[in-house]
Amino acid sequence: MQLDIYKEPLQYEANASEKKLDAFKQFHMKYASDWIRLDYLSEAFISDVKNTAERIRKDFDALVVIGIGGSFIGAKAFIDALGSDFPIYFTGNMLDSGCITKLLHELRDKRYAINVISKSGTTMETKLVFEIFLEDMKKKGIDLANGVIVTSSETSELAKFARVHNIKTFTIPEDIGGRYSVFTAVGILPMAIAGLDIEKIILGIKSAKEEYFDNGLENNTAIDYAYYRHLAGESYALEFISVYEERLASFTEWIKQLLCESLAKDGKGLIVSNLKYTQDLHSMGQLLQEGRRNITETHIFAEPKESHDEAINNLNKINEIAFKATVKAHHMGGVPTCVIKLNEINEESLAKLAIFYMAACVYNAAMDMVEPYGQPGVEVYKEKIRNILEEG
Repeated sequence: MQLDIYKEPLQYEANASEKKLDAFKQFHMKYASDWIRLDYLSEAFISDVKNTAERIRKDFDALVVIGIGGSFIGAKAFIDALGSDFPIYFTGNMLDSGCITKLLHELRDKRYAINVISKSGTTMETKLVFEIFLEDMKKKGIDLANGVIVTSSETSELAKFARVHNIKTFTIPEDIGGRYSVFTAVGILPMAIAGLDIEKIILGIKSAKEEYFDNGLENNTAIDYAYYRHLAGESYALEFISVYEERLASFTEWIKQLLCESLAKDGKGLIVSNLKYTQDLHSMGQLLQEGRRNITETHIFAEPKESHDEAINNLNKINEIAFKATVKAHHMGGVPTCVIKLNEINEESLAKLAIFYMAACVYNAAMDMVEPYGQPGVEVYKEKIRNILEEG
């Protein structure tokens, strides 16, 4: 993975190296959660995931993943990018009854399994949608012990429900929050059921950990990106994450949640949004080129694969030209710009990209002097909902 930073008109500070070193030390001494230590990725855990995935693929027609936020978007990001040879549906991320009804109708002739994911076990959206699908599953005569998998904390109400009904359970490590949980059972299990190569994902994780956490500051692009974002956050308002491949769109949704929930605290943090090019060049491109100069942009581009179809090769060539031209045009228009280039889109490269972003996020938090793992602001709307329900 290659990172290029075109920082102008940003001006780096004289103490940039000191800030990076301090952030590096804080990550290791203060914020080194289980997600980066990787102790949970044991051979026994991976074997359990693979065996469970094999059983689901053999016994069922589809999998329904029920979760919201970090409990589903990481797995969806990988599966949307890499494809699936087994039908997987994601729900529980909204309270739109129309979407639920449509999905139930689509599944009416399918024998499906459920993977319900909630660390607390009490997430409102997940709980309500899970109850609806449980009823549908019971009507079809599917045994809960075989058809449901619970992914939660060991002491949650959801885990207790699983024990009562003898349901297979995967435990989310207590030290790992939702948006950092993509490589726990939260993400790894749906990926395995989708047919992705888990061994290659783990290879990418370990390679990225060595590069962005273990080996210091030299050639540490995660900390370079973090410093750029830290500096941009002092005078800019918005960062667009722009992709040139439709299949990476869900990955930018995962990035958006990671960065916003982790860094938008104490009046700090860039607003993060996502764009799909070339589609959005015909709308948002005008804003980036000539709108308010409070915008930064990160482009994620993957080298295209050679095809036997000359027309496809030509399309890829034009897409790459559009990428190069857009980077140049927006930067010339006064937008500080980063470019992340992937050699290709596969399990290893996406795992490395995910660890890159999680590491950069923690480094960024240390520089901004905010805590990267909590999300107290998210609890406010939940409290208001509870109050209204109690009043009603």
